[in-house]
Amino acid sequence: MASSSRLHVSKAWRLAKGETTSRDSKQGKITSVAAEKLNKPEEMISISYIYDEYLTFAGTFEPALQLSVVALDIIKPQENIKYSKSFFDFFGKKLGVKDDRGHLTFFDPGRANWGFGSSTKEALPKEKSFGA
Repeated sequence: MASSSRLHVSKAWRLAKGETTSRDSKQGKITSVAAEKLNKPEEMISISYIYDEYLTFAGTFEPALQLSVVALDIIKPQENIKYSKSFFDFFGKKLGVKDDRGHLTFFDPGRANWGFGSSTKEALPKEKSFGA
């Protein structure tokens, strides 16, 4: 079942040689990866990307991240393990953030608690809530 997802990423990592700090570029890549990993269309992915040069993890400023995944109907303990591995693999390969340098939080607020279209996902007909 399709539903909306929101990811909030706070990160501090060093840029690779020649890399820019283009937020649009990073958000686009993260949106694509999130859609693939969460099995959602990109239209249902919302990204909040915040570069935080003061983010520390384990007392150091080495590359680190915080990721919050808020989604309807897909947050389940066994699935979260798969999501965690997928996201850490991506952040490790693309951004050099090791899997022991961040936290991922998974949360399903429930359809009655997700506002959309002047209503909630629970109250809206499926066609008005993007099939969610």
